[in-house]
Amino acid sequence: MINFTGNFINNSTVLKRTSSENYSKEKVAFVELDIRSDEDQEFIHTINDTWRTPRDFVKAMCDNFDYYHNNPDAPRPPQIFVLTEQQDFFEKLDPQKALGLTQVGMGLAKNVEIELLQTNPKYLNIDGKSDIRYIGTTILDSLKEFFGGCILTLYAIEDAIPFYKKNHFKERNHHDKGRNLVYDTKSFDLY
Repeated sequence: MINFTGNFINNSTVLKRTSSENYSKEKVAFVELDIRSDEDQEFIHTINDTWRTPRDFVKAMCDNFDYYHNNPDAPRPPQIFVLTEQQDFFEKLDPQKALGLTQVGMGLAKNVEIELLQTNPKYLNIDGKSDIRYIGTTILDSLKEFFGGCILTLYAIEDAIPFYKKNHFKERNHHDKGRNLVYDTKSFDLY
């Protein structure tokens, strides 16, 4: 079987710390994993083994990947994307260059549900001193561009609400403490 793995979507940039402790733009790639691919399955398993976090969103993505990989006729498989420093040879993704992962599912009426999003734990910008910045924002911007004309929805964990609001997601209602968020890509503009 021929696998068309690592489907390149677009290039973007993040900020990376330089040797002089400043930040400069670094080109990154946004790539869709192929759920049929053994190589992409190996990639997400390696990520799952190395990115341990208390919430374990990558474990959920890995489990979903495995289910649809092993059940190719199952309806409505999710799309899983990776933001990577890798610039070519996407048929063999390097887990060491992965910056973040996200999983989306198609909802009704042109709604795209962002189900999971995880930044590589070594780049979490908790203290403002991460070596690479804007990984999560770059993932969201890539989704906004890729799914232009759709509405992006998500149900955020409470401590992530400010991040999504900073990225122009709006509250859908107030009954869930503002956790149900929406972004209309028709109004998306990178600049």
